[in-house]
Amino acid sequence: MEEMEPIKKIIIEKVSGFIKHVIPNGEVEVYGSHATKLCLHWSDIDLVLKPIMKESGNRGTQGEMFGS
Repeated sequence: MEEMEPIKKIIIEKVSGFIKHVIPNGEVEVYGSHATKLCLHWSDIDLVLKPIMKESGNRGTQGEMFGS
């Protein structure tokens, strides 16, 4: 896993950066075996896109997340 760590970090940064460019009101997080460091070097990388909610406490809508 150690030899793949720098490569996976670059992949995560590139994909997350692209998603943040397309959906600026979202937050990208790594989860699963990669986040817990239980993955193998050929394991996939699980990413989740979470909407950033307004401070009013209301649930965000798809339009809010995508900037509509």
